[in-house]
Amino acid sequence: SDRISTGMHYVDQRLGGGISRGEYWLFVGPPGIGKTRALVNVGIGAASLLSKANVLHVTLEMSAKKVARRYASRLAGQVIERDGEVIFKQAFERSAAMKLRGSIVIKQYPNKRLTHSELNRYLDMLAMEGYNPDVIIMDYPTNMKHNTSVGDYRHQLADTTEELRGTAVERDIAMWAAAQANRGALYKELVDLDDVAECWDQMATADGVITICQTKIEKVEGWQRFHFAKVREEDSGWIARCKVAPIIHSLECVECLSLGEYLELKQEKSEKALPIMS
Repeated sequence: SDRISTGMHYVDQRLGGGISRGEYWLFVGPPGIGKTRALVNVGIGAASLLSKANVLHVTLEMSAKKVARRYASRLAGQVIERDGEVIFKQAFERSAAMKLRGSIVIKQYPNKRLTHSELNRYLDMLAMEGYNPDVIIMDYPTNMKHNTSVGDYRHQLADTTEELRGTAVERDIAMWAAAQANRGALYKELVDLDDVAECWDQMATADGVITICQTKIEKVEGWQRFHFAKVREEDSGWIARCKVAPIIHSLECVECLSLGEYLELKQEKSEKALPIMS
């Protein structure tokens, strides 16, 4: 199939099986809300029994070791590191053997060193070695080295985004990335496209944009909402409610709702919380 699972069952149902090859999708959220966690989960979803995809996770912010341990904790369902030492290694290996049919390669580049041309050279090298990724995760494109000949930073970032989507189309792969929302989006009820902190053209180029929303109460209770603010050629504006466990970097989608259904649910919860008046 040309569809690759997101690892979120109800989201896959809504998208007809996942995202398509040749598409470029963005997670958008304020700092510290869990954009890398979301990328790790879609990476595992792609490599799972359903899609059996090969995944290349390119990290430009966090070390490859830290990213790998996030994948391992998510797969094992428990923290695998204590005082700098890896624990529960066998639990991780058993879980990975049961849950994965594709492979996950993690590649680290220093901040502002990776160019689009260098990325393609690396992909060509992997192909010569017999490894062809079906999914590329870019964590984050803003930390790439942009083409300074195309104008100011906004135009440079727009140019990089267009090149990345072009690579997804040319190589027939699905690509995930993340972008920063502004500080005002933190704890906002509904993060939308106009909350993006960086180049607006990223949103226009992307085939899908998912904003990560979480109020203070939801953070305490371990919930997040993924607002599908843009889905090219499909209905947008719907919401996936997810249970999150930050310590093991997991998220589980429990339902998908239209914006109207979400507002009704919120109203019902608000009414139940009201004190009974005598």
